[in-house]
Amino acid sequence: MKRGLIHIIGIGFLLMLCTAQTVDWKKDQDVLDGIEAKLEAFRARKIRECKEKALKEAIVKVDSLLKISAGQLKKDSIRKPFRPARPNAPGFEVALDSTPIVPIIK
Repeated sequence: MKRGLIHIIGIGFLLMLCTAQTVDWKKDQDVLDGIEAKLEAFRARKIRECKEKALKEAIVKVDSLLKISAGQLKKDSIRKPFRPARPNAPGFEVALDSTPIVPIIK
């Protein structure tokens, strides 16, 4: 009984294989090629976006470092000059005015 059941299942399996439709491998290959092209375009776009993001972050960091270093250079090299000493007052002689005082309008 078991042997007959195994033969029937085997024959059924062979009939299913014989009646299966043929697969159009060219069509499947075209689909796979399209998927591969889309996947490659996606990878390229993601890599480009990643590079742009990294470049923006690097620019921000470099700018901040340059600002800090420029501020330190400015503080180190340019200092307010010392206030000069006050010069000695010149010695003036006071002249005596000997002219009489007269009104301007007569």
